[in-house]
Amino acid sequence: MLFNLSNAEIYGLAGFLGPATHCTFRVYEPGDPVVALKILILAPTVALVLVRHPASWTFILPLRFLFTYGLCTILSVLAYRLSPFHPLTSYPGPILFKLSKIPGMWYSWTGKQHHVLKAMHDQYGTVVRTGPNEVSIIEEEAVPLVFGASGLQKGQYYLARKDPNAPGNLIVLTGESHANRRRLWNRGMGSEAMKDYDLIIHRRAEQLVDKLEGLTGRVVDLAAWFGYYAFDFMGDMCFGGGYEMLHDAADTSDHWGVLERFITTAGVISHVPWASQTIQKIPFLKKDLVKMRSYAVQVASKRYADGSRTKDLWYHLSDEAGHEKAKPAFRDVIADGALAIVAGTDTTASALTTLMYFLCRYPECYRKVQEEVDMVFPRSADTMDATKHSELVYLQACLQESLRLCPPVPTGGPRQVPSDEGRIICGRYFPPGTQIYVPAYPLQRDPRYFDQPNDFIPERWIGYPTSSSLAISWNHSAAAPLTLGTPTASPTSLIGTTSIPVPRPSSPYTAYTPSPFTNARIIKDPLAYIPFSYGPANCVGKMLAKREILMVIPTLMRRFELEFADKDGAWRDQWVNDLPDHFITTKIPLLMRLVLRDGKREASLPP
Repeated sequence: MLFNLSNAEIYGLAGFLGPATHCTFRVYEPGDPVVALKILILAPTVALVLVRHPASWTFILPLRFLFTYGLCTILSVLAYRLSPFHPLTSYPGPILFKLSKIPGMWYSWTGKQHHVLKAMHDQYGTVVRTGPNEVSIIEEEAVPLVFGASGLQKGQYYLARKDPNAPGNLIVLTGESHANRRRLWNRGMGSEAMKDYDLIIHRRAEQLVDKLEGLTGRVVDLAAWFGYYAFDFMGDMCFGGGYEMLHDAADTSDHWGVLERFITTAGVISHVPWASQTIQKIPFLKKDLVKMRSYAVQVASKRYADGSRTKDLWYHLSDEAGHEKAKPAFRDVIADGALAIVAGTDTTASALTTLMYFLCRYPECYRKVQEEVDMVFPRSADTMDATKHSELVYLQACLQESLRLCPPVPTGGPRQVPSDEGRIICGRYFPPGTQIYVPAYPLQRDPRYFDQPNDFIPERWIGYPTSSSLAISWNHSAAAPLTLGTPTASPTSLIGTTSIPVPRPSSPYTAYTPSPFTNARIIKDPLAYIPFSYGPANCVGKMLAKREILMVIPTLMRRFELEFADKDGAWRDQWVNDLPDHFITTKIPLLMRLVLRDGKREASLPP
């Protein structure tokens, strides 16, 4: 049956079909972008077929019809997202972010999303709408409600981190599947397992220091060397070897390049989860994923053939001890081994690099750590003796403060409100399907929870009330706080912008005058400190990362005097702001000069 319509009526039909298609997608949201594309093409095509074309109809008119249909569909979507009928309409945020995920994708690509989120919260408050269907919350009360055992599950965002041709790894699993897999990880990352890893850390840390000793007096990129160490160590842990970047003093096989390109790409396409699985099938985008997977299969097969020579992470993930009722599938172990490489290299290298940056940026802190290391490890002692870690009080305080200012996962991924019911969080209602971020970077720099939040104050962690899990006991006298300063310019206004806003860097910094303080005032709520996330899906490798750092840093500081290659450049304050956030912090060069410690100074150490 054909319908006789005038030109004006045909264009009116296109204008009606656009919003109708949008409403259909809202009710029956297609999970596959190919299905969505078919509907978008089929609807106007069927309409054109059923319409009797007027005498004036030319080939131009169908094109105008399709253009009108597409335009009206887009306008309907945008109008709804800004309308009072949208369930998140009451939450403030930049207009561009409410309309589209394109700004989020852009800032994820540039690595500036943590700075943008902080600028949003500084301007709009503790709850900000950061996307058409997502919000960001920086309230300590939200931490257990979102991340806790009774909190929210990981949502669509994590689909981009799932290899479509491999089983899910720990980061993408939810519910019972996650709990079962996490049990293996907990066994492999528990306190007993840590003792078995000391020999692996010791060997790689000694190799790192020996290599650096050959470069004394020269300028070295310490971030790159920490990366070589982290990659080699995690290769040993996960697959019994396979990487020798320290030996080669370079990434000759481009493993770092593959890893960081994958991290960056996954961070971008995570913002469009409905298209992520399709995008990963595009040849030039999936080549790094394929390369990483094929290499993981290669080294995993070798590790499997070699059997249990050491109790490494593979030993626990594959349950070689036989604790589980059913042995984990080989494919699952490979998936988790590859995850460990991704999660354990950039994060550990980042934590080592930022800690060393802060120590060298503030020489008084450097000297205190060095004196503590010399006292805890006299000349005859092994600087990698993990039984002495509890005595490295000031170093641990510096580490915690470094992780507060520069968490390895600055923004992280969102959790999703269940699709069948809404949730009340911090006294606010969030409808089903809402994506909720609780980002560490702006939360840990919030003055409500940390006095002088932009200042580097290791002493804030010393003598903290013993009821806190963050407590560090120290009997030394408290020193004056050190500052990263107060920004001299506020971020660019995000209200009513017509282009994507770029917040200004928070440097240069103004001078800071020390003042007396107490720990109780400096830390107001430990729940706001989440550098390793929180709850049952927190970072499973945090104990291992801390153990590595407390073995590597003392060894370096006993062997060398370290200083910036450029002592006076303005880059010293800007470096920390240039660290990219691609879900995890990826490395940028940190140019240092290393000098072997003076023999007289070594001779003065306790015997």
